[in-house]
This record gives sequence, C-alpha cells and structure tokens, in this order.
Amino acid sequence: MTVSQDLSEELELVGVPEPGLLRCYREAFGALLDYPLPILCMALLAFGAVVVAWHPMQYGGALGLVGCALGVFVAVPVAWTLDYLCLQAVRGEPIRERDLRLLRRRYADLVIAGAAVSLAVVAGLFLLVVPGIVLYCRLRFVPYLVLDEGLSAREALRASLELTRGSTWPIFGVSLVGALLRSLGLGLFGVGAAVGDAMGRLATASLYHATVEPTRELGGRVVS
Repeated sequence: MTVSQDLSEELELVGVPEPGLLRCYREAFGALLDYPLPILCMALLAFGAVVVAWHPMQYGGALGLVGCALGVFVAVPVAWTLDYLCLQAVRGEPIRERDLRLLRRRYADLVIAGAAVSLAVVAGLFLLVVPGIVLYCRLRFVPYLVLDEGLSAREALRASLELTRGSTWPIFGVSLVGALLRSLGLGLFGVGAAVGDAMGRLATASLYHATVEPTRELGGRVVS
C-alpha cells in the first residue's frame, strides 16, 4: 500500500472529502437539500445585490462609478457571506443568525479584500483575459479565509494564493459549471439564477473544504 493510499484512507476515516468536480457538485446538491431556506434566501439577496450593482455599470461615467461602489460595498460582502454560509452547509453545520452577523463584524476586511480581488481580476482580464481567469481562481478562497479563518484582507489574499497553488484547473472547472448553471437559471428569472448560483458556491465551498480539512484533521494549520 502506498503512502498516498494510507493518507486517503486516514482522511476518509475522519470524513474529509476528496476534491473532484462530480464530488463537489454531489455534495453541493446534498447541502442544498439539507439547508434550502437559508441558502436560497441569501442567494436571492446576493443575486439582487449583483443585479442592482451591475445595472448602472453598463452606462459608464458617474453611473458606472455608482455601480462599482455598490459592487464593492454591497454586492461583494453579501455574496461572500453567502460563500461562508455555503461552507457551513457543506460541513453539515447548522446555519445560525450569528453566521450572518459576520457580515457586520468583518465588513471592512470584506470590502478591502473584495476591492483588491476585483481590481486584480479586471486588470488580468485586460491582459489577454487568461491572467484574469487565473487570478480569479487563485483568489477564490479569500471569502472563506476572511470569514472562517478570521484573516485580514491582506492575509487572506496571500493565503488564498498559497492554498490554491496547483488547484487552478479544479477551481476553474467548478466555477465554469456554476456559471453555466446560473445562465440556465436565468430562464426561470431570479429564482433559477439564484439556485444555479447557490449550487456553484456550494460546490466551491466543497472544494475549499476538501483542500483545507486534510491539514486541519491531521493536526496542521490551514494557514501559516
């Protein structure tokens, strides 16, 4: 038996999932069935916040700046709080009112980190698109690190780059399927898009869980 097989068996005994596209979406579906009301309500709120922010951006100028401000100060913090609730659901932990209070307590770091991620991704998209996609994937764990690990914006950005090293393609695959689900959900108005968005975020949370839990369960630190 190889060392990797020994490790896989040990992780399986403590209930740590293995990363993989199908596994992530299977867990996402199960988590959505277990916690439909809080996840879907927050998903609808996040979807509405994104729509409200995106609409004025299309006009550019002063309205575009208003849209950008709404995105950074409202849409991103709400969406990232949804990411944290999805992580709780994937772990099988009950979603409580105190989880929502994290939005208020960690608001400043959410705004700073959200602005930094947005600027990095937009700048990368202008550089032949691919760098923006890579940066999006490498910084996808920032919401969990701010809200779950309690890191500052700067620490979360650095830790996400470290944790996602070698995981760009899995994150891209999960995100691409999530985007397709959101697009298909638009045919059912906001509800369908919110469901698709929730599934994508739950799957990403499952991938994060599979990435960090081996370290946690085997006695290490998620971030150093």
